[in-house]
Amino acid sequence: MTARFLTYEFTTGLAKVLLDRCEESVVIQLLEAIKLYLGTSRCVFVLGMDTAAVLEALRHHWPTRSEDHNREYLEKLFQATVRVPAPQSLQVQTLLEAQLRKHSIPKPQYWAEKLVELIEPNPRKLKNFTNSLCATWMLHGLSEQPESEQLVGKLILFQYLGLYHPTVWRILERQPWALQILLRVLTDNSTDGGLALPDGYSHADQRMMEHYFSRSFSHVLSHNSESALDDGKHRGLDMDKAVDLFLERIDRKRSDEMFAKLAMEVFAVTDAVDMCLLCIQPVTPAETE
Repeated sequence: MTARFLTYEFTTGLAKVLLDRCEESVVIQLLEAIKLYLGTSRCVFVLGMDTAAVLEALRHHWPTRSEDHNREYLEKLFQATVRVPAPQSLQVQTLLEAQLRKHSIPKPQYWAEKLVELIEPNPRKLKNFTNSLCATWMLHGLSEQPESEQLVGKLILFQYLGLYHPTVWRILERQPWALQILLRVLTDNSTDGGLALPDGYSHADQRMMEHYFSRSFSHVLSHNSESALDDGKHRGLDMDKAVDLFLERIDRKRSDEMFAKLAMEVFAVTDAVDMCLLCIQPVTPAETE
């Protein structure tokens, strides 16, 4: 038990623990140690935890025990269990809007609403995404750019690609002109003709990129008949893991559908990629004076 994971208020006898932040071995040690105090008066332990993570630690510690046995072990320890609800969309949107407004990002209410739709409903990921967006916005000084209203949407979409589709990001990072191919794929308008390719590239290169992009977004393309949710990967998994996998894919499908919709609104088919969407631009001596 370290100070990082356990705080104790001596005046009230209340111990507060973030159990699922501990290493698995520490989880077991902490639970076993708490058992020694169950009969102590005026001593209360409040543990915040992800039940699935704690059950996983118990499974590794006692591999021969059943999951039901591990659940009963936890039930005997805790006299009350309170489920923490997921944050409401409107509450999250209000917080994100305040953060965007604080950093002078245009149309904060509009983009806060879009972020809630784009990023899976996980407070940690929403916070990380928004903080990263604001940091990049400030580092580039994009508030001073005349086209700042157009850049914010593009920056959000490229940041999304970097986090959730790193292979697509890698292609666009090295071949920015491939953005036109990605937009064609998202609109189911992939054809050999009608696209001016840079020197040294053939239509075979174009078709290969279309293939990569189509694989990345196959679950949201109308011409793809295979559902990413029906590939049988849940078979052989225990119920908790199968449900986690299902929810993860549902969230990703929803996010990618929103990405495709926003991409059509934000980018024109002939748009080039501004380098500020890919990396932090070096500051020239003139800019530092």
